[in-house]
Parts: sequence; structure tokens; C-alpha cells
Amino acid sequence: MRARFATKTGFILSAIGSAVGLGNVWRFPQITSQNGGAAFLFIYVPLVLFVGIPLLWAELAAGQKGQGSAPESLRQAAGEKWKWVGILMVVTSTLFLGYYAVIAGLSTIYAVFAPTDVIMQDPTAFLEASQEGPRAILVLLIFSAVTAGIVSFGVASGIERANMIMMPALFVMVLGLAIYGVTRPGALGGVDFYLGLDTADLTLRSLTIGLGQVFFSSSVGFGIMITYGSYNDAGESMFGSSVTVGIANMAVGVVAGFMVFTLVFAEGLQEAVIDPDAGMTTALFLTLPSAFASIGGTLGHVLMLIFFIMLTMAGLSSSISGLEVIVSFLEDKFDIERWKLTIGATEVTYGIGFFSALSIGFLGRIDAFVGSIMLILGGLGVCLVYTFGFNGKGERTAILLGGEEDVPAWKKNAAKGIGVLVAYVLPVALSLILLMNLDDTCMSVFYDTWVEGAVCDPMTRAMNSVMAVLASPFA
Repeated sequence: MRARFATKTGFILSAIGSAVGLGNVWRFPQITSQNGGAAFLFIYVPLVLFVGIPLLWAELAAGQKGQGSAPESLRQAAGEKWKWVGILMVVTSTLFLGYYAVIAGLSTIYAVFAPTDVIMQDPTAFLEASQEGPRAILVLLIFSAVTAGIVSFGVASGIERANMIMMPALFVMVLGLAIYGVTRPGALGGVDFYLGLDTADLTLRSLTIGLGQVFFSSSVGFGIMITYGSYNDAGESMFGSSVTVGIANMAVGVVAGFMVFTLVFAEGLQEAVIDPDAGMTTALFLTLPSAFASIGGTLGHVLMLIFFIMLTMAGLSSSISGLEVIVSFLEDKFDIERWKLTIGATEVTYGIGFFSALSIGFLGRIDAFVGSIMLILGGLGVCLVYTFGFNGKGERTAILLGGEEDVPAWKKNAAKGIGVLVAYVLPVALSLILLMNLDDTCMSVFYDTWVEGAVCDPMTRAMNSVMAVLASPFA
């Protein structure tokens, strides 16, 4: 008997938890501010509505139909030859956890030391001592163990129960910090920087950046939504859940921007985030602690503690979902107790994470490879399943409707439209985006590593990227 979420609320919060992660807290605000502010939202909102939500619906529906892990669901729903798409997603989630858990573990270190003066006295020294090396390896082990512990309890008792606690708390913390930030003197400068309308900064590259953010922050392409969809019975379409997850995820990202930029600008640290090369690690673990140190006193410590507890929960909820993709796949392959499979999967992801914890450069390169290549390939694979794996418009529509009876006309028409969009429009768009991303990924992975002046033609980039990722820990 396939595991089930105990409640619809628990399922939706778990799906939101997988989507709301570290990328929402910094990456979305950063790319918004650098790509036209409010003007970027005119690109991003349609991408969420016409790419993110349709793919969420498509993945959830495929899982609901297939009733298995990502590979098994696609095999059951579309045939044996489409199993490779699910396997690709399992590999993506494995690589993802191999670096993401390091960053999430770093959040845990900061939450532990937030009540003390250690971070505030020298944020730079604390970050340098924590982001790679022995401390990072130790905390990665602890964070991985906590993630594994939750997943080992199963869907309802572990994943759902944890997200029922973490997600409401996370929403309150993000909103509370944003409200506090907006009320600070000088905060309006941060709002203007964040959402000031500047169409001159909008480029074609803004479109690819926005699409990458939609994939990364919506958990599309990981196999997570297929896996979570399989824990639902047939009889109700995943349309409402897809819309809720997509909109909630976008809302958290927008509110997080107010939280980050108002706090930073109010404390006069805007130069650290105006820099277009400012990375997520620098912003979250150096600039914001500096802002809390500037606030000072008990209040500064309390705000820092709340922020990093929130960040840890965001990282943990995403890590749980990524690990579940792997464990679900192993459950379909082996008749072994769940807790043993969870330990085995964690050992693999920890092995990859070990190299990420040793080298922040390796972490950045594997992040670029997963975010720009693997996720797009996963999303493209799902689209191709809807193009060639199902027998025409009728079967696509039926799968999207999830066996729901007495379907209103508007929902039938929505399913037909989304089916056409996923099967025929998105494959072309994603293929073009993938080709554009190959060049940037090649540069970010190879720059000053592996091969100087590496050839970046489309036929060699993918293989070279894999080789560079494997070699970079030893560079």
C-alpha cells in the first residue's frame, strides 16, 4: 500500500516547504533588484503562471497517476521508455542535496551561535571558519542526520508532521522580520532599490534568469512533486494544489526581499548588496549578520536568532523533500525497511556534501550545473512525456484532472490548455533556454579550473561540465 499524506493541508504545506528554500530568501530578491526591480516582476509573474504552475500540475498529476517514485510513476503512467526522466530527477536530487545541505547546515551553525557575541564580533572571520573545513563537515553530518531522522518516520508521521510545524512558523518569521525592517529609519531606500521600476535592466538574459528561479524555487525538475503527488489518491485534480504552491512560493520570495533589503539599507550596509557579484553566501552569512550587529544589544541577538532559525527551517524542508525522492526510488527497488534505505541514501548525499564542505568552489560549481542544466533537463523530460508518452489530448487531460468526477467546464478547459502548453510550447522554450544556459554554465564551471579556454560548443559542454565538477575538489 502506497504511503499517504494524512491531510490535504499537510500535503500542501509539505509541497510549499519543498519549494520555499534558501533561494527564496536571497536569490529571488537579488535577481529582482538586478533585473529591473518591479519591471522584472512583469516577467517573473507570467513565468510562474504559465511555466511554474503548469509544470507543478503536470508533475503532481503524473505522480498521482503512477503511484510510485519519480521513475516508477513515469513508467506506470507513460511506459517503460520514459523511466529515464525519473532516474534523471533522482540523480538531480542527489547532487542537489550534496551541496544544499552544506548551506543549510551553515544556517544551523549561525542559529546556534546567534545568542552569543561570537558572530557579531567578527562576521567575516566566523564565516571563513564555518563555510568550509572541519566545522562545515561536522555540521553537515548533524544536519544530514536530522533530515534523515524525519524522513525515516515516513510521509505522514515524519515529512507531513515536520512541515505542519515548520511552515506556519516560517511564514510568521518572514512576515514579522519584513514588517520590522520596513519600519526602520532608512528602510525605504531598500524598498526603492528592490522594486524600483527600471526597464533598462531588462534583457533577454532576465528571462532565462527568471525561468531558472522558477525551476529552482518551485521544486520543478527534481522529481519532488511527482513523488509527493504519488502520495495522493485519485479522484481530485492537482490544479488547486499547484496554484496554491506556486503563489505561496512567489509570495514568500517577494516578502523576503522586503525583509532583506530594508534591514540592510536601514543599517547603511547597502554597498554590500548593490554589488552585482555579491553571492548568496556573502549576503546571508556576512551582510545580514553585520546588520544585526549594527542593531546591537539583545534585540540584535533576538532578530539574528529568528532569522537563522527561519533559514534553517527553509533549508530543512527542502532537504527533506530532496531526500524523499531518493528514498522513494529505493523503496520501489528494494524490499528493505525504510530507515535502512534512508541511511543508505544519506550516506551517498553526505559523501557528495563532504567535498562541498571542503571547498566552497566545488559547491558553487555543482550548484551551477544542477540549477542551469539538470533542472531544465528534468522539466524538459516531463514535457516530452506529455508530448509523446500519452495518447493524445484526451489522455493528457484525463491525467491532469486526476480522475475527478463532475468536473466543471472551466477546469476541463484549463486542463486542455495546460496540456497543450506543457506538451508543445514549453519543450521548445526549455530547449532554447537550455542551450543559452550551457554557455554560462560552461564559464562558471570552467573558469580558472580544469581546462583553460575550454571549448563551449553545445556538443561538448555537458560532458565537460560533468568532468569539471568531478575534478574541481582536486584543483
